[in-house]
Amino acid sequence: MRSDRVGARRQADVVICGGGLAGLTLARQLRLEVPAAAVLVLERTTRPLPDACHKVGESTIELGAHYLAHTLGLEAYLRREHILKNGLRFFGGDTAGTFGERPEIGPSEPPVIPAFQLDRGKLERDLRALEVTSGALRLHVEPGPALDADLVLFATGRAPLIEGLGLDAAGVRTNARGEIAV
Repeated sequence: MRSDRVGARRQADVVICGGGLAGLTLARQLRLEVPAAAVLVLERTTRPLPDACHKVGESTIELGAHYLAHTLGLEAYLRREHILKNGLRFFGGDTAGTFGERPEIGPSEPPVIPAFQLDRGKLERDLRALEVTSGALRLHVEPGPALDADLVLFATGRAPLIEGLGLDAAGVRTNARGEIAV
């Protein structure tokens, strides 16, 4: 693994383009599994975002919850800061009556593998804080010095945000929609 700095060029083993949930979880997993790796997360948006910008009410399924809880070591955090789900629940009966009087259909026991109702904005904000304290490096992307890396990964969301990265000069081809041609 490289961690050297040469002049104005920043060195990294892995550069992750995108500081949202996908980029941050990948950075955390790399930091946990390869602690010596120099991981750099590039983010175009100034953080933290205001609370109104965040998505609320996103839920996980069991596989996603297992990844967050066990692979990323966030189980205690998820149980403390987010809502544990108890499967799908259906409420029937008279909608004019009180909710407590309506019949409920759903599991009576907690699930064997838990899932969570997440505040995604809070999760992203807290993951960002965890990565800063664990030594991962984050930048707000502006015109600046070139970066050298052994591996570049894109986690920029549904719309590619790769303009201005100098991909043409690096020999990386893009298609008509601005995505990296594979």
